[in-house]
Amino acid sequence: MTLNEAQKAYEQAIQEVETTQAKLHSARTNLLQTSPQNVHRVSSFRSIAILYGLNYEQAVLKVETAKANLHSARTNLLAIEKADYEATKAECTRRKAAK
Repeated sequence: MTLNEAQKAYEQAIQEVETTQAKLHSARTNLLQTSPQNVHRVSSFRSIAILYGLNYEQAVLKVETAKANLHSARTNLLAIEKADYEATKAECTRRKAAK
């Protein structure tokens, strides 16, 4: 993986975390807005609460997965940046020695 590819992967991971957190916020809002006053039948309320509850749990899991992917992308990016720095440093040292 090149430095440019690692940077793109890192940026995509950041975007995934932000998008997933927005979905989590939406699921949380929907869950909080679901109340017996908004639903006429108790069975319907339970169904809606279960649906939104599952969506919320899935959104939480997706956020955690996206954060783990972001951490992995960040680690890869830092490793590639370090290798690039070391290669540049070695090349400078080699050129100085060749003079």
